[in-house]
Amino acid sequence: MLCSIQGRSPLRTYLIKGRSPAHKLNRVLGMYQRYVGRRVYVDTSRLISEQTSGDCNWAISYLLRNFCMISGEIKPTLDLYLQQCSAIINCRDLALIGATLPPYHKF
Repeated sequence: MLCSIQGRSPLRTYLIKGRSPAHKLNRVLGMYQRYVGRRVYVDTSRLISEQTSGDCNWAISYLLRNFCMISGEIKPTLDLYLQQCSAIINCRDLALIGATLPPYHKF
């Protein structure tokens, strides 16, 4: 059984530092890999599904931009957020991440 990591919001994703969208994604996946001890990949079919049915995520992103919590173009942030949500993580991995990630963790 696979579990989806969806505890992040587009706002948190917007705050991830990186030179490019690919660099940001690699930082996120690298963090997951350090916690679970194995390579973590993005499930492409889940990503496509999220991209085609993510109206709620778009709405949240536009609200965040409307209230000046994020700025600029929304699509790159939302794409990274959906890639994070599509990471292939099982329930054991998720428990390890939850047990080792302090509540004040910063990227």
